[in-house]
Amino acid sequence: MAVRSDYFVGTGKVDITPSLDKPVYLAGFAPNRTALEVLHPLEVHAMYVRDSQESALCLVTLDLIGFLHPSMLRVKKRVAHLLDPERVILCSTHTHSGPDTLGLWGKAFLGIPYRTGVDKGGTTSPASRTRPCRPSSWPWPPRP
Repeated sequence: MAVRSDYFVGTGKVDITPSLDKPVYLAGFAPNRTALEVLHPLEVHAMYVRDSQESALCLVTLDLIGFLHPSMLRVKKRVAHLLDPERVILCSTHTHSGPDTLGLWGKAFLGIPYRTGVDKGGTTSPASRTRPCRPSSWPWPPRP
């Protein structure tokens, strides 16, 4: 027997590609490897899901090798007025061709301005999508 559950879903994305005005050390391969050009933009993607009882969650994915726990806490704190921070799930794509956001691969760690931009991107993407949600449904059980 299929039970239809109605949900409201919103999505958003924000560009977090760093400027190449200064050296950008790339993460995940060899130390001191700098970006020469931008082939693909780096983005924050968010999907906000709310059910008919107003219970909600937000999944946020960042195109980064990773991010530090303090950054995660800052993002969750910034969206706390919209959503319980425990219902915000953050993850990274773990790209090996993005900026060194952990400070492990380069001479110059991307500083506060870039990390602040990432934090804002992590906040803006879900925050901008909590309102214009579209009705959606989820058939259960799924059809083979």
